[in-house]
Amino acid sequence: MHYNPENPIHQAFETIGQIVILNLCFILTCIPIITIGPSINAIFYALFKRKEESYEPMIRLYFSGFKTNFLQNLLLGIFFLIYLYASLITISLNKLNVMTFLGIFVGMLYFLYLFSYHAIFNDTLTTTLKNAFLFSITTLPTNFFLTALTLLFASAPFLFLDLAPLTAFCLFFFAFGLLFYILVHCLYKHYEPYLNEKM
Repeated sequence: MHYNPENPIHQAFETIGQIVILNLCFILTCIPIITIGPSINAIFYALFKRKEESYEPMIRLYFSGFKTNFLQNLLLGIFFLIYLYASLITISLNKLNVMTFLGIFVGMLYFLYLFSYHAIFNDTLTTTLKNAFLFSITTLPTNFFLTALTLLFASAPFLFLDLAPLTAFCLFFFAFGLLFYILVHCLYKHYEPYLNEKM
């Protein structure tokens, strides 16, 4: 049987392989915790490059993205960790009401665009902060879906404590890769009209 890149079965297995590879790379580079910013940038960068039909090996794309604007992404990652810590403290103290949930939701939405925009456009930090905000307040139905999906993935380990072994397996092998794959598939449609201007 000859390899046919247009074959849906081959494409499905290739996508699954990419998701697993990215997931393992993401976990590996997140081990120091403080490098979560460059890690998020790396996985967005690799998937956006693949959307732009780059055929470099996925691992090479990932670590290229990890090194790109490392210090800026490190700083963004620190702010993201502070946001996550504040959110967890709020939830653990049972102070989750409509207003605090809205704050957590809006924060996640903004960080989602902050990291994804920085990965694909590689602008200055000031421009990234401004344009990420502008994107986050447009196409609200899609943004609502993406943010809800991200929060669902983030809370899954706590929601399914009885299925800890299965949850750990999913997190280790494909959960993060799958989440970012879905995010990039949706976000690329928002960014695509502006990519020609970048070029």
